[in-house]
Amino acid sequence: MRVATMLLSYDHGIIQQVVDVLGEAVKRQTVDKYAKQVIEIVEFLSRFMDKFHHGKEEQFLFPLAITSFSSLKPEIEKLISEHQYPESFLIGASNIETRKDINNAHESIYLLVEHITAHIDKRRRTFTTCPKNLPMKYKTKI
Repeated sequence: MRVATMLLSYDHGIIQQVVDVLGEAVKRQTVDKYAKQVIEIVEFLSRFMDKFHHGKEEQFLFPLAITSFSSLKPEIEKLISEHQYPESFLIGASNIETRKDINNAHESIYLLVEHITAHIDKRRRTFTTCPKNLPMKYKTKI
């Protein structure tokens, strides 16, 4: 599990770097100026984070972690429920392209940045409680 969580945390590093770029655009109020790049970031996050990364966590890591460490179940269930929020933020953020609802786009980008940053931190704190010496039968499942 240690290797699996480390590899997933590499994903988190990539996601956080991309989200930091969005955060800077929000902070500097340059989202409109870089609308094309914002759309590319939104598309990347939709594919990489929302589908690929969350899929790995939900299909492999979380079920095994709950089986191995039942005390983590409530926290993992919260993490899973939080995976549904980015999709609505990503949809709202994509309005920047059409300028359909610019205020919603700005708000969605801000909420996306805040949510992902907090979620990554929560996941890191949850999995630092896993024992380092997990039995081999669990390690091989990941």
